[in-house]
Amino acid sequence: MEIFLSKFRNLSGFDIKSIRKINTPNEFKDFVCKNLKEASVCFMMSLYIGNGEKSMEIFDALVERKVKNLETVIVLDKNRGKRNSEILNVIKDKNLEDFFYFYDFKKYYMLPAKIRELLYVYHPKVYIFDSNVILTGAN
Repeated sequence: MEIFLSKFRNLSGFDIKSIRKINTPNEFKDFVCKNLKEASVCFMMSLYIGNGEKSMEIFDALVERKVKNLETVIVLDKNRGKRNSEILNVIKDKNLEDFFYFYDFKKYYMLPAKIRELLYVYHPKVYIFDSNVILTGAN
């Protein structure tokens, strides 16, 4: 993953006018699927991935990435991400295990309780596709 992240270290700034708001869940899903199909590099970090119709379209786009051998890293919260056995089965059935990393925030047990709570509650959702970035509080 370190090699993957190193590709983003030398990115330049951006024009504030290039920021746009994604207004609906369908628009979000369409943006993610389009970029999964077109981007050469993809990094996604989220609490979990759901098991609805929109999520299945994202999984289908991930399968296309796998066939094309495109660089893809998806980080999910270990506690929440492994709670949904249906999604774990989809990941396994579609042979996508090598795309997924389940991160365990419990490693930070030595931090003060308030800081740990912040890590548990504040779960950023970040989607990076080449030079396109989505930051969201909800998807």
